Amino acid sequence: MLKTERLQLVPLDQAQLQDYLQNNGALEKSLQVGFRERSVSERVKAALLRKIIPAVADSTKNYLFSTFWAIINPEENSIVGEICFKGKPNERGEVEMGYGTYSEFQNMGYMTEAVGEIVKWALAQNDVKTVLAETDPTNLASHRILKKNNFIRYSQTGNNISWRKDKI
Repeated sequence: MLKTERLQLVPLDQAQLQDYLQNNGALEKSLQVGFRERSVSERVKAALLRKIIPAVADSTKNYLFSTFWAIINPEENSIVGEICFKGKPNERGEVEMGYGTYSEFQNMGYMTEAVGEIVKWALAQNDVKTVLAETDPTNLASHRILKKNNFIRYSQTGNNISWRKDKI
């Protein structure tokens, strides 16, 4: 678990990822937070079932680079969003991250704070040299989150802007 001034970032284990899919309050119960209905897209469900849960179940891998991390605000007694890496570092020491804030918690600085903490953790790992992220060109809130965390915009192709933050 990682902690910031206002948040806790909790990596979900295999059972918790299964609970996440069920969206019936079991995940919240295991994390000891209040239940809030959330939607899980078909794309996310497919990724969880095909890639994420099997990677987390593989005891030979560091599951922290494969799982969802619940972003919890203890004061709100709620999960406010999720953040994840899209697999272990590649041969160049790069890891890609993704994140999302639940709509009722947007524009409160939670994701800026969570991204800052998880990037700090990632860059402290021996095999990580760079954290990458991609955003939709129209997602200005995500651009602000990355800029506030000193990411550099390094390329753009049609539907994606690519960002990076290198270990100093």
